[in-house]
Amino acid sequence: VARCIEMYFLLQAVNGVYAGRKIPVPDEGKVSIGREESATFAFFTDGFMSRTHAQLVRSGADCILHDMESSNGTFLNGRKIEFETLV
Repeated sequence: VARCIEMYFLLQAVNGVYAGRKIPVPDEGKVSIGREESATFAFFTDGFMSRTHAQLVRSGADCILHDMESSNGTFLNGRKIEFETLV
């Protein structure tokens, strides 16, 4: 039996001017991503990013990705997500 003692999530931009930027997702709570200054992680000059683009919600070992009705969609591992998606 294997157990995951410690897990962390790291979001990484793979395209655009922010390619390579890594975003640590905290153990609990929400992380917002977008062009708005109020976003937890703001990508001010990314034309693909909506003002309020996506949100990650973390609870224990679960991390759920929500598209916030962004104009261009939110992608996870190259696939567009339509609903909240377990990462």
